Parts: sequence; C-alpha cells; structure tokens
Amino acid sequence: MKKYHSFIICFLCFSIFCFGQNNPNSLEDKSILTIKGKRITFEHLDTFITKQMDSLNIPGLSFAMINNGAIAYAKNYGVKNIDTKEKVDENTIFEVCSVSKPVFAYFILKQANKRKIDLDKPLYQYYTDPKIDTSNDYYKLVTARMVLNHCSGFPNWRKDEDESNTLYFVNKPGEKYGYSGEGYQYLARVLGKILHKTDLELNDYFQKEVVQPFRAKSMNFTWNNSLQQLKAYSHKNGKPTDNSSQGPADWFGAAGSLHCTAKDYAKFLLSVMDSKNKVGKQLLSLNTTLPKEPDSLYRSFGFPYKMTNGKIRYYHTGNNSDTRSYTHFYLKEKFGIVMLSNCDNFFSSKFVHKLFEYLEEEMMY
Repeated sequence: MKKYHSFIICFLCFSIFCFGQNNPNSLEDKSILTIKGKRITFEHLDTFITKQMDSLNIPGLSFAMINNGAIAYAKNYGVKNIDTKEKVDENTIFEVCSVSKPVFAYFILKQANKRKIDLDKPLYQYYTDPKIDTSNDYYKLVTARMVLNHCSGFPNWRKDEDESNTLYFVNKPGEKYGYSGEGYQYLARVLGKILHKTDLELNDYFQKEVVQPFRAKSMNFTWNNSLQQLKAYSHKNGKPTDNSSQGPADWFGAAGSLHCTAKDYAKFLLSVMDSKNKVGKQLLSLNTTLPKEPDSLYRSFGFPYKMTNGKIRYYHTGNNSDTRSYTHFYLKEKFGIVMLSNCDNFFSSKFVHKLFEYLEEEMMY
C-alpha cells in the first residue's frame, strides 16, 4: 500500500510539473519580460496598449514580442477601418512597409548561397533596366551587395515616383550611403530575370524559399484579391484610405509591399536569430568595406543597428505614407519587438514613445 501511495504522489507531482511547463495558461506563460528583466502580465500589457490606442487615435495594431528565443506574446488590436469599426482578428494582415527590406535581403542571400546570383557581380551583366540612366558608366558599377547596403547611388524614389521617368543616379555607386527603395526594386527585377520568373512566380518561389521553412501563415510581396478580405485599411489624417495593394497586382514590391502579421514577422526574426542559420548570420554581418551610415556605424545586409545600454539593437522602420511599421531585436539576448500599424500617426502621436517607456526601452530609431 505504501508503495502504491508513493507511486500516486510521484505521478501527481510529475503531472503538475509537466502541466506547468506546457500549459499555455500557466502563470509563467501569462507574462512577458522586458529587455531589462521586468515582468509584465499579459493583462497589464493588453490594457496599456488598448488605452494608449484609444487615447491617441491608433486604429489598428499588430504586435508581437520575443522572449528568450520564442514568441512570448502576439496579438492584433483595434479596427480594420475606423469608419466601419470592423474589428481586426488574428488573421488580419498589415502593410510591413520598408520593414519588408530585410526579408527580401534574406531571400537574395539564400539565392547567393545557391550561386544563383553573385553579390559582387555588376548587376547590368544580368539585366539592365532600359529606364536606367546609361549616360555614364555608373550603372556598370552597381552590385547586389551595394543595393543591400544602400550605397547603390540611386535615389530613394525617382522624381514623382513615376517609373516612366529615367532612373537616375545621385552619386557614384559604392561611394556614399544613400537609402534607396529604387535599388531594391531594381534588384528584384534582376532576380526575376536570373530565375526566369514573373513577379507572381517570384513570390511563389519566395514562399518556398523563405516563408514555408519558418511556417509563416501568410506573407506575400505580391497581391491577390483574397488578401483584401484580410488586410486592415490604412489611415491618413484620421480617415481610411484603402485596403488594396501598394501597386499593380502582379508587382513584386521588394522595397515595401510585404503583407503579414507581427506574429509571422516575429517568426522570420526567430529564424534569423537561430545560431544554426547560415543565411541569418550572413544577413546580420556588417559590411565593413562599404560606406557607413550617417551615424558612423556600418550596416548589416538586413538591418542597421545601434548600441543601447551596452547591447546591440538591430532595427528597421517603415513608412508607406498612410501606415507605419517598426521592429527591433537583440541577437545575443534573443529578444525582439514587432509593431505593424495601419495609420500615419503611429510615431507622431507618441504611441511608440509611450510603449517603449512602458517596456523599459530607450527611444531610438
């Protein structure tokens, strides 16, 4: 009888231990940690975000946090459309804006590792866009490495953002840092030519190469009508604009047209932070042979970085005029934040500032 009692007690203790470790509703799983180690309950975090959104007129938000190399919290807040009051849900996707660029850079590096593209081979040898300025030899100097490091010599966007205009150079490629969405779009066109794929086919290939390995639910550079049912409307000056694409339906917008949730983007970050991921390591390696950013720091292929409280913070911001996005993470600490909004006042309202203060983060981006 004593042995039987001992067995029962051991079994119950083991069951309680396992339940506490794996049950998503256990106390340990109902809180997140800030980068400084402060524990915040889901309830307090949820209340804070909701109150700030209400008081600062933030329509919708997709938010995720990474703690200790795992997604600790992920939730979509608010409404898709401030006029109709249609609520977001866990499947609502947001524009990732320029925070798309690190994902595309990762895609390019995967192809470089497969020897589909050489990072240091002049891109004109693969494909020269007929609208690129060829009045001098600058176009012969541009490489994928320069594009990813933002020193291609191209402007961010050409005048009037009209692709019928000549894509000109503002300085010699490789000579000076200059953030450029045009460079990313040119590189996407080059990759399509190399792989003999249309933009839609390139997105399908992107799914296979990047999205499927880390099991994201929905992450697309190109547009299809089914996405419109999922996408939150963007908002400008307090009014909804639209919930369609940022360009033609068959356009692969490498510079800023990615759509997904913060949770799926966090999955991408976890893949990048995985020490076994060769491409992830390459994405974060610093290009010390190319021009530094204005703050005198070298840039990685995917992210700029800053030092904060003795820690290296990789980060990226995004701005598509009527919506904003932001992410940062600490590689060594395996900690990160992803925030995708559907409005133009995400930063100007001081929402991000207040959230950073609450999460014990230094405001720098």
